[in-house]
Amino acid sequence: MKKYELVQFNCTACGEALEAKDYTAGQLVSCPYCTKRMSIDVQETPPRNGPQRRGTEDRGVPIKMGLGKVGIFETTVSRKDAGRMGHTFLGGMLVALGVMICAILGINFSNRS
Repeated sequence: MKKYELVQFNCTACGEALEAKDYTAGQLVSCPYCTKRMSIDVQETPPRNGPQRRGTEDRGVPIKMGLGKVGIFETTVSRKDAGRMGHTFLGGMLVALGVMICAILGINFSNRS
């Protein structure tokens, strides 16, 4: 049984690191993350430097937060944590919107039991 070498490349649309077997060179493949179709070119693929598992490298998402002249905080978080931060922010905004709507309509929940 022939052992095929894995070719590493990045998606041309989303930039995710991908792997394919070397015999797929020149064929059209779809990115599993964004479904963009692309051709694999073996000549442009850098050589592997030892064993790696797909998906172990998380380049992360840069986060920059600031408060006027007080200061700025910059860091990089994983994609998973960035998604959680986005959901938390969205949830907070929805709560604030609900409070404003209740205030405008004169709805008071403290009198209800």
